[in-house]
Amino acid sequence: MDISSAKQWALLDIAAERVIDALQCAGVQVVVLKGFALVGTTYQAAERPMQDVDLLVDDPERAMQILREQGAEPVPAQDRPLAPSTRSAWGWISREGAHIDLHRAVGAPLRWRPDVPGIFERATKHKVGEITTYRPCNEDLILTIALDLAKDDFCGKPKAATDLQRIVARLDVDWQIVIQRSDQWRCKIALWCALQWADIMYPDEVQTALRPSLLRRTLLQRSVLSSPRDESPRLERQLRAGLVLSDDSWRFVAAGARFIVLRSADWMLVTMKSSK
Repeated sequence: MDISSAKQWALLDIAAERVIDALQCAGVQVVVLKGFALVGTTYQAAERPMQDVDLLVDDPERAMQILREQGAEPVPAQDRPLAPSTRSAWGWISREGAHIDLHRAVGAPLRWRPDVPGIFERATKHKVGEITTYRPCNEDLILTIALDLAKDDFCGKPKAATDLQRIVARLDVDWQIVIQRSDQWRCKIALWCALQWADIMYPDEVQTALRPSLLRRTLLQRSVLSSPRDESPRLERQLRAGLVLSDDSWRFVAAGARFIVLRSADWMLVTMKSSK
């Protein structure tokens, strides 16, 4: 690891420990997601490159208030009223200069149905520095990473492939629970794509339970699993890939329509408040 990476890791580690401690002391439930959820489980400290700290919180509004009190600033263009129906994360810059993402959900909650209360209930204890916090259980860890990948239509994020490979190789995973939960979350296709994308070896019965139809597999290979990665604009990419990545294509269409209505209402509210 080079010096710049070491400095980046140290900055993130200090910021994560301080912010998590402040949130938990204020009564906000915290579950660490993505990279910091893997440190000490599948990676040694500073072994995995990271650019930010992702925290799932049960009370985003209270959490953002705490971050302000701690000297953090919202990422430019994100300091606007909460829009919980259309937004699932808010970016902040800590006083150390670290990027902190506060999540109220995982993936895109309008496209899938992640069980956020269940993630909190099943979370297992996890150390960040000297602070004891929580991370998703092993099965939820796989699903949250799969949904994060599917949300961006599998463009970029090469670290996630190694993350999934290490989780499967080094942690105890109950695949029957993974299958059952992916069905409940309506994300079986997204999970299958994530495992294919990361070249994961898993039991045949899991392959049978998750594998989409031949037509769907063909569309997935052409739209989200092809190489080189699709570099088209994000909206165009999501419209093309979203239908085949959703277990229920009609749900994706309905989610898109609902998003447009809610986001339009949100911007109208922002405009009215800013004009006063």
